[in-house]
Amino acid sequence: MPPGARICVSCGYDMEKGIQSSTMVEKSTRRGKRGHFCHECGYDLKGLREPVCPECGTRIKANKHERWDKQTERDVIRTEWTKPLVTAGIGLVGLLVVMGMRDMFDAAPYIAMFIGAEIVIGYAVLWISFTFLGDIGTPLLNLVRLTALYLVVDSLWILVSAVPSFWLRNSVTGLAYVGLFTNFFDVDWQDAWFVMIFNWFVKMALIVTAAVMLTNYL
Repeated sequence: MPPGARICVSCGYDMEKGIQSSTMVEKSTRRGKRGHFCHECGYDLKGLREPVCPECGTRIKANKHERWDKQTERDVIRTEWTKPLVTAGIGLVGLLVVMGMRDMFDAAPYIAMFIGAEIVIGYAVLWISFTFLGDIGTPLLNLVRLTALYLVVDSLWILVSAVPSFWLRNSVTGLAYVGLFTNFFDVDWQDAWFVMIFNWFVKMALIVTAAVMLTNYL
């Protein structure tokens, strides 16, 4: 009996139902008909676990609807990756421009380390947040999303750092964070605000802990 077949091609015995079946059909009456029949030999393809006819070995092609579904799935995946990649590129260019405006290229290694730490902390917070956000993407895609998010947010932070108002600076970067987060992860803005505040508290806790440890060490 061919692999993947449920019904014996010789006697018509149904392996799952345990009965003799009369599903074998004549080639002359079924050839060319649409539906669940092989277009080469007319074999009834109902119950197959693999897209191969057990009678003649013809590989069954996906219908137009299935091909459309696969194309749609590829388009969705392409869109999911395109948005954060393009945003990351824009954020990187913006960061370089802002650093040039502020004459901060000497601090580039420290800024890179800071953004890297933000991404690590943000990923940990995101992983914890899965308990209420649910499954929101693959790990690598989420890493790209967070990288794009922090490149843009940190670029804005450096740009508005000269603004004397503390609340204005944080409002601009906070709105950028929430806007990008909701767009990338397809969540409500309330969830995005929660993640941002949670992320801020985690960063503050780590900074305070590091400061205390450094003070004790010195």
